[in-house]
Amino acid sequence: MRTLRLALTCLIFLALTACNLPIPHPSHSLSASPISASVAPSVDPASSSTSLTGSLSLYTPPPFPPKPLQWPVLQKGSSGLPVVRLQQLLAWLGYLPLTWQSAPAAPTANPVASPAGFLTTLQNPPAGAFAWRYPNIPAALHSLWQPGRYNVLVEGAVMSLQQADGLDVDGIAGPQVWNALMRDVQTHTWNPYGYSFALVSLQPPERFTLWHNGAVAVTCLANTGIPESPTMPGTYPVYLQFESQTMRGTDPWGHPYEDPGVPWVSYFDEGEAVHGFVRDSYGTPQSLGCVELPIPQAKAAFALMHLGTLVSVQK
Repeated sequence: MRTLRLALTCLIFLALTACNLPIPHPSHSLSASPISASVAPSVDPASSSTSLTGSLSLYTPPPFPPKPLQWPVLQKGSSGLPVVRLQQLLAWLGYLPLTWQSAPAAPTANPVASPAGFLTTLQNPPAGAFAWRYPNIPAALHSLWQPGRYNVLVEGAVMSLQQADGLDVDGIAGPQVWNALMRDVQTHTWNPYGYSFALVSLQPPERFTLWHNGAVAVTCLANTGIPESPTMPGTYPVYLQFESQTMRGTDPWGHPYEDPGVPWVSYFDEGEAVHGFVRDSYGTPQSLGCVELPIPQAKAAFALMHLGTLVSVQK
């Protein structure tokens, strides 16, 4: 029995030594009160750090890194104050048929000293007023203006900015567009194209009118789609252009067609485009959905149209 007690005492001694705990005197009973698991903190008045008796100093995590700038991503259907700020800047740079002027007591129209400051204005646009840039605004264009609404008018303006700044043209205002706007506002880089708006009337005789910088620049009779393949009413931004193209497809009766060298092509609604085409007459439905113009007028219109130009087809 004595040998067993001695062996137990040695084992306890080795265990306590490994844990750096106080070693009881051999005369103490093994049933003595257990060591308390709680340790009261001690504070050194000369130090701002708190430590635990017999342990290392408390761990202080490093400060969180600053959050990266969160540019809003706006697209057709978006609304709210960031859209208002987008409209202000697009108008100020000439990409909308409106002007914007900050209120006298508001910050200047150029508050882009830093990205952080610019980002702040997206949530808190400066006060100001919009006004139509030109005295004679077509009714179809006038009806598209909606402050704070990202509709086709804003989409077309963003596409024009993207083309002017060498960006991918998708009509979505994301980080690249915001940075382009900052740069263009800082450098006073205005819209290089002017503002164009195309009207297509489906009323006989059918007519195409291109309105540019407040005046009619091109007007002529036009051909739109036959009843079996009509040109659909609506307003669309030009998204693709070719000086010349071979057009291929299948007509509504299943016959393939191929028209080489179609000139001055501006696509606006899926496979529908404004382009030149030689016909015996113009002013009636004759195409498979495209808007056909006489060659001279098609060339003149193409020179004033760009990605983002709105084409409004009206009944």
